[in-house]
Amino acid sequence: MEKVKYLDTEEIKRFFDVIGSMRDRLIFSFLYHYGLRVGEACSLKLSDFNAQLIEIKIPRLKGGISRTYSISLQDAKLIKKWLKLRQEFPNADGNPYLFITKRSLSGPVSQINVQKAHDRYSKLAGIEKSKSHPHVWRHSGKAPLGQSSFSPAKGPLVPLSGHTQVRPLHNGRKAEAPRILSLHPH
Repeated sequence: MEKVKYLDTEEIKRFFDVIGSMRDRLIFSFLYHYGLRVGEACSLKLSDFNAQLIEIKIPRLKGGISRTYSISLQDAKLIKKWLKLRQEFPNADGNPYLFITKRSLSGPVSQINVQKAHDRYSKLAGIEKSKSHPHVWRHSGKAPLGQSSFSPAKGPLVPLSGHTQVRPLHNGRKAEAPRILSLHPH
């Protein structure tokens, strides 16, 4: 069975250290913390974020379970900063999506743009090519530290990934407590 690819703690830190864009930092933070697919992050709408309750509704794709999640105060602060910056975009008014570009007239940032950003940041961070795909973040948030493979059969982050059914990702290994790193500069 093929081992699941994920980023270790050092790779995650290096990746976030090279991100200069607040929007991109937030997108990859969501991919990591909530195990989002790129399409799920791109489809988030302004109405999905509740600043008063500090939570976000995450609509899942591919049969995943859509839920509302409490978010960290750090993520909430970053969202608020992004929303302020987002207002400077010429197309912000009337665009319902959380993540937009300056060029898009009414839609969200594209999955292709997120993939290109991921490739660029991975290269700058010195992350090996086999891990240079945004889907690796779905596994990185569930992987125990110091293991090269794992099986998150009943780990506490299973609901965060939106899976309806959890299957072992590699035989013979037991999952340990998952980690959540602080990804935001203080």
